[in-house]
Amino acid sequence: MAHFASLVGRGVGLVEIFLNPHGREWYELQRYADPIDGLRGYLIDGDLYLWGSLPLHRDVHPLLREVIHLPEGTWFGIQVNRRLARCLVSEVVDRHGQPVDVPSAEAVLRRSKPLTSLLGEGFTIARMASQLVPDFEVDGCLPADG
Repeated sequence: MAHFASLVGRGVGLVEIFLNPHGREWYELQRYADPIDGLRGYLIDGDLYLWGSLPLHRDVHPLLREVIHLPEGTWFGIQVNRRLARCLVSEVVDRHGQPVDVPSAEAVLRRSKPLTSLLGEGFTIARMASQLVPDFEVDGCLPADG
């Protein structure tokens, strides 16, 4: 089972975290997905941690940091929507929530086996306009902010 942790936080409630879901586990996780926003999660050192579309990354990050014992690494805050085959990057931060500049962000996301298996080889990548997301090129151009 891809279930990784059940986290409870003040103002957040219960958050079920799934690690690298595939097959049946992916379909079970879909019941938490919003039709537009999809699922939220973090890609950390090749592993994909996903939960429903709520709560936001900023609310889950401190809770998840307590159960992921990696001293370093880049945390790509993403939203994935399988229907649209889309990965939206909402933050690129370190373990402590500080912004990290990753010039090869697109390459990191495309190398992710869990993302590729969930969204397909040709999934689209976009980024939100945020101080937590560095500018990075997608398919040779900067994507529209939004």
